[in-house]
Amino acid sequence: MHRNLHAQVAAPGTASVDIDDADLPVGFVQTEGTDPTDVTVTAGATTTEEDNGFNVPGTVTGVVYNDVNGNGTQDAGEPGIENVEVTITDSAGQAVTVQTDATGAYTASSSSARHSKRRYR
Repeated sequence: MHRNLHAQVAAPGTASVDIDDADLPVGFVQTEGTDPTDVTVTAGATTTEEDNGFNVPGTVTGVVYNDVNGNGTQDAGEPGIENVEVTITDSAGQAVTVQTDATGAYTASSSSARHSKRRYR
């Protein structure tokens, strides 16, 4: 949804547009734009400020393990693989790289909670 909000300023010149972060739902972070933003207001004209995107980051978790019997499921006794580099790339193209721990587990935050891909090294 894209909404246009309008405000009238008293004098032309530089105006600062500041989004009150306290009014955003808990956990939201900015994914597009800058805050605050300075814009130049011209008398008799409409000035458009940049779009500002916000979302709640998601978390990607998983385990890299030795599938000893090759059945596609981590069974009891199949150990995790330590120190494997895992790169998570979100739908905005931002990549986060983490390493698996002693149990083969990894956790990473993704700024775009909707879609992400994993790559193992």
